[in-house]
Amino acid sequence: YTLGSGALGPLLGKVIDKALLGMKKGEEASLKCSKDYAYGDEHADGAVVTISLLQLFETRDVSFNKDRSMIKKRIRDGEGYETPKDLAKAKMSVEAATDGSSTLAGFCAQTLEIT
Repeated sequence: YTLGSGALGPLLGKVIDKALLGMKKGEEASLKCSKDYAYGDEHADGAVVTISLLQLFETRDVSFNKDRSMIKKRIRDGEGYETPKDLAKAKMSVEAATDGSSTLAGFCAQTLEIT
């Protein structure tokens, strides 16, 4: 989930964003939301949404045109992180590829190991 993305709807997204901003890694929270914030008339009594903050990522647009077609995602607060040195191994998980506006046909997510 990306903060501010609105991926969960405009109101529920704002509630979850606010909750996540006050959480620490490993924390879990249960949010009791009225129907106005969560799922509307589908759940007249509202809903309880449970969220966990498992890992923090820092993302950066590294594409040539700065069109978010290539995003670098780095674990921020990861355990055992050291500054990479020359000849260090790196493992990269590529989750999506686009041409700047749409997903590339035939692309499959994969993990690349660079040695």
